[in-house]
Amino acid sequence: INAEYGGAIRYLLPLLLTSVIFNILKENKGDLKSRAWIPPPYSSLNGHNALSTSKKYLVDKVDRPEAIAFDSKGHIYCSTADGYINKVNLKEDSAEPYAYVGGRPLDLQFDKKDNLYVSVASIGLVKVNANTREVVILSNIANNSPVQYANALDLSLIHI
Repeated sequence: INAEYGGAIRYLLPLLLTSVIFNILKENKGDLKSRAWIPPPYSSLNGHNALSTSKKYLVDKVDRPEAIAFDSKGHIYCSTADGYINKVNLKEDSAEPYAYVGGRPLDLQFDKKDNLYVSVASIGLVKVNANTREVVILSNIANNSPVQYANALDLSLIHI
């Protein structure tokens, strides 16, 4: 095939194949039966209940915990619906306020220096300084609009 016809074939071959496939499907449309998928009935976890025997911590001690994070020393922190970040002590089943960021903190992540980054639903991205616990709003605007709902956070710790 010379170059003149090669260009035409390159464009016509996909059209020809599409037409053939369409006609095959059109002729066999009576053989295809669609049916709704019906999920299996609920059956109380089918024996998968390992968590039902686990110990529950901080029951009625923190207001609707949302996210957890671990600092470099292995300490646990959790965010709560009342705008606090709490430092958790599992041995004593207790939590103490670490910082107040306001809003609804929904995700947490520490950097290499144990500064805490928090996504706060109606505020944006917030940083809690590891040494002073000072809270600073890093960003509350996205695409030239105020942040409406900062839900998740994922930091690349390479440069932080």
